[in-house]
Amino acid sequence: SNLNSYGDGLLAIQIATSFVFEILIRAKDNGTFPRWMRQLYKMYQQSEIGRKWFLNKVSTQQQWFINTMFHNAHKPARLAFGDLLLAIIHYQSVSDRKHYDEFIDNIGNDDIKDNTQYVDEDEDDNNASAKSEYLTWPTIEISNNSARGMGDIVVGLNKDRFSVARFVVAMFRFLHLVPKFHRSYEQFFKLLKGIAHVSWHERKLLINLGVIRSIVAFYLNDTPILHFNRQVVGRNDQGQRQTRRIAPPRVHDVLKLLSVLVRSAATATFPPETKKKKQSQMPPTSAMDNELPDDEPDLPDEPDEEPPDLPPEQDQSKQNGGANDGPTTGPTTGTTTKIEVEESVSIRRNAVLNTENNDTKDDDGDLYYDHEFEEKSLEFGFPKHFIRLNNGRGRGILLPDDDKRCIWNGLDVTLGKNMNECEPWDVPSTIDPLPTYSEYNRFVEQQQALTSYRKKHGKDTKLPPNLQIIADRIDSRKGLMQAPRKITNVNIIDWLFKDRSGAGNSCLYQKECIEIIIYSCFNNWILSEIMFDYLYRKVAEEFKASHEYGPYLKCIEELLTTKDINYQKKIETFIPKITQLFKRCSKTDDTGTDLLLFQLTSFLVRMSFKNELIAAIIKEDDGLLDECMEEYRHNHSHHYQVSSQYGGGGPMGGGNSRYMNRSNGGGGGGNGNNGSNQSGGNSNSNNNNGDDNKPKSMIKSFRGR
Repeated sequence: SNLNSYGDGLLAIQIATSFVFEILIRAKDNGTFPRWMRQLYKMYQQSEIGRKWFLNKVSTQQQWFINTMFHNAHKPARLAFGDLLLAIIHYQSVSDRKHYDEFIDNIGNDDIKDNTQYVDEDEDDNNASAKSEYLTWPTIEISNNSARGMGDIVVGLNKDRFSVARFVVAMFRFLHLVPKFHRSYEQFFKLLKGIAHVSWHERKLLINLGVIRSIVAFYLNDTPILHFNRQVVGRNDQGQRQTRRIAPPRVHDVLKLLSVLVRSAATATFPPETKKKKQSQMPPTSAMDNELPDDEPDLPDEPDEEPPDLPPEQDQSKQNGGANDGPTTGPTTGTTTKIEVEESVSIRRNAVLNTENNDTKDDDGDLYYDHEFEEKSLEFGFPKHFIRLNNGRGRGILLPDDDKRCIWNGLDVTLGKNMNECEPWDVPSTIDPLPTYSEYNRFVEQQQALTSYRKKHGKDTKLPPNLQIIADRIDSRKGLMQAPRKITNVNIIDWLFKDRSGAGNSCLYQKECIEIIIYSCFNNWILSEIMFDYLYRKVAEEFKASHEYGPYLKCIEELLTTKDINYQKKIETFIPKITQLFKRCSKTDDTGTDLLLFQLTSFLVRMSFKNELIAAIIKEDDGLLDECMEEYRHNHSHHYQVSSQYGGGGPMGGGNSRYMNRSNGGGGGGNGNNGSNQSGGNSNSNNNNGDDNKPKSMIKSFRGR
């Protein structure tokens, strides 16, 4: 009876879902669409079997998912579909998240693959059982040729413990297949970003799956894909189409997801190491540590066991007072000394064992990775832009080494001096649907062999059994086969800073880059110094490029104003370098100097108002402003017809440049505003014969208005 009731409820959900996303969203009169969506939310909230069925359907029926998410012409319908999926994940993750660790532990090995279209026919099936349990969905289709019915589907769905984790794997596998849907993939990216905002557990799942590397590889993929990373610029003399490299369009939500995941994971300095870890890393220095043996198995099994050579009288004395007050004979003295030494060692061993046991009881896991922690428990609080839990607390997530290299290769010299010296990284095969070059070449060779056989024997010729198997595999892979990935050998942060696809030729991903840098540099002096040198160098490079100084100066500003353990050291070290750059700019007359001087002036003014220490450092250089003004006037006067001296004649023959347009030629000397009687005369009086009343009348009319 329970199976029948579950089956009836699941059947109602199936009918309602199919009607809404297959008929109603394509209807001309779909005014009831919001009401139907509210009904679907209620149905999925009440039925766990229905939620598992829908996640199963979206992940396994790929063409149905493509038709609903990408081929649907109505943007609100695509958004509604993504929102419904996020609501289902939110409901179902409450019961599934306790199985995330088991899921990660069993699919973390790259040897275990999903049932992709690139698994070789010669692959060993030793991991078939593990793959069947963790990566294969239960069947939800009713077959007419078997006795399988709705009750069997309900039983299979009820046993599924990894529906959310398996759905996440399916969605991020599909991430690398969406470039051909570039016109309508924005809603799909919003779905991926929304998964990370469900809870801390989902963010940990994404990080452990390798989603950070997957996003970086997706953005840096250099395999030519028209309208995704290539743009048509014309045709050559032979009529061949010419293209150029472009940044992937409309992928802002994916890079927001990258920033969220990086700012949710641990860095080299946050969360800080616990005291227990620090003590365990210190070498033993005390005499007690030197006397104790290193191997724990050599310790006694029962700490309270008495030494076997202890005589009864000594034992009684030990129980009464713990020491002998009376005189002792020679042999007894020797025996007592030996016993005392053994007992002291035993007591010390017991103390060590009790301490370790107490530590284990008091601290079952790491303070910051296995438990939540508050901001007030840290000396400098949480880093800026840290992703907190919903209750405002923090929880650490270990960042894999491959993800660190993926983000910081080419910037962090601790990982390698340049990109060529850094260790390679790759996308985990669990969430990577693209083939390797060897797999792709083998597929092409099989396809060519099949084509040549049919060309030789005819298209309708019956294929041999072995060739028929190859033909069936080619037909199943043909629509999904993609070219292998070719990653551009650049750093992702540097590449995002160079993107100028925003409004007014601005950096579209400035916020995401700054968030990642500021969060990672918290309490990390080495990385802070590296990043400041990088940003300082990029400002100098922009002087000869597009003159976009804003993103780099904004990042320097946040880096200096972030309060951490190196706060004062950063200001005292980096502000003098900025002022030195300010002086250098005033001494050159290259194109773009004016814009850089304006940007640096605004930067120093803002920093002076925000921070007293910065203002004090700038005030120490009394002649900074006068020196820069004098150098600027000396090097830039020929651009704006500005006199090189306050009272001397300008390059046009005299007068102050503000009044040269009002004079009749000016004089060779003297100020055009001082009524001089030298050659040229008073430049103001020559043109004021009939215009004396104009300023007064303009002022009166302005006041009247």
